[in-house]
Amino acid sequence: MANTTGDLALIIPALTDTVQTTIETHLPSNFEDIDIAVSAKINTAQIANNLTETVAGKVLDATQGKIINDDLVAHTAKDVSDVNGVHGIKTKTINASSLFANGWGAPDFPLYFKRIGNMVFVNGWIKNGVVAINTVILQLTDADFIPSRTTSLEVFQFVNPLIARNILVLSDGAIKVDNNYAWVAGTYKLNFFYEV
Repeated sequence: MANTTGDLALIIPALTDTVQTTIETHLPSNFEDIDIAVSAKINTAQIANNLTETVAGKVLDATQGKIINDDLVAHTAKDVSDVNGVHGIKTKTINASSLFANGWGAPDFPLYFKRIGNMVFVNGWIKNGVVAINTVILQLTDADFIPSRTTSLEVFQFVNPLIARNILVLSDGAIKVDNNYAWVAGTYKLNFFYEV
């Protein structure tokens, strides 16, 4: 036998006729026995290598994991511009505080525009602006929030009695006092949605 030196002090057996016979005779049959045993446990006919299998009791081939992941990544929306993808919806919110015009502003709470899919939800308060017909209250500048069409919506002034007014949400992004009736000075609650 040949000896090695060093930290492990491994002993390497000399290749003798007995060792060679053992390797040539028994090792191949051991591998064959292992192969037979594994084949008996794993029936390859029960492995589905597709994403359309409907038969119960089959296992999914591991290569399908990459296909599923690639599909998920390709169809998950990355930002609001591709939010109408096949899977997943992302949201985006803007604080409208810097968008006000003509003396309008938010009282103590900001006015928020939240986009979910192709809908924008508006919630908050506005106050103290010019109340004349067609006065611009604020101008949206983010293309992701520009309405797909002009819409007239109700807003409320919380006085006694409660007063309902109309607000115009224009397809150019302007939000205005109604074009038919002037408002009265005060604070208004905005809680509506529109399509983009």
